[in-house]
Amino acid sequence: MRPQRFENRSLIMPITTTVDYVRDLTIFTVTGNPHIDEGITTLIEFYHSRPSKNVLWDFSKASLAHVTFEELRNTVEYVIPHTKKRAGGKTIFVAPRAFEYGTIKVLKTFGEI
Repeated sequence: MRPQRFENRSLIMPITTTVDYVRDLTIFTVTGNPHIDEGITTLIEFYHSRPSKNVLWDFSKASLAHVTFEELRNTVEYVIPHTKKRAGGKTIFVAPRAFEYGTIKVLKTFGEI
């Protein structure tokens, strides 16, 4: 079975979503300079559907330089109550640049606090 690909259709939404039901994997590909609301919208759609156990966030073509710590904290606060839906799953972040990598480390730290 080939992965199903669907994209958020909004012109300002630089996040595409690919779902591979066989591997129980969702890949979010982020491009450009996404606004945090776009990320939250993507997460709401993900958790209110049939969330896969495994997730890959690809930030290789995105910049997170404009995202604030408060926005990161708000994102984590949204995700934490939904983590039971993905029990045993893994999340991988692809961030080839130092700034995005550091931002994602902060995001993961907030989730552990």
